[in-house]
Amino acid sequence: MNNGTRCLRITKAGGQFAAEEKWTSHNLKPDFTDLVTFQGCAYGNDAGIWTCLDLKTGSGNGKAGVMAKARRFCSRIRVCS
Repeated sequence: MNNGTRCLRITKAGGQFAAEEKWTSHNLKPDFTDLVTFQGCAYGNDAGIWTCLDLKTGSGNGKAGVMAKARRFCSRIRVCS
């Protein structure tokens, strides 16, 4: 098992890169880097359950009702049947 999902802000100043952690969430723990971002959310597979996180806060939008959002998401990018 992994530790969840993290959002990092990467900056470059004076030729040096720096990473700042914005948030960590345990609401989405993908096994692979299989996240897709769309309209302010990160969608991914959390232990076999399609779920999403708010990209600004890292809060989970819950797993209940996510399938409706997933269907709309898939219909817009045309990768799901």
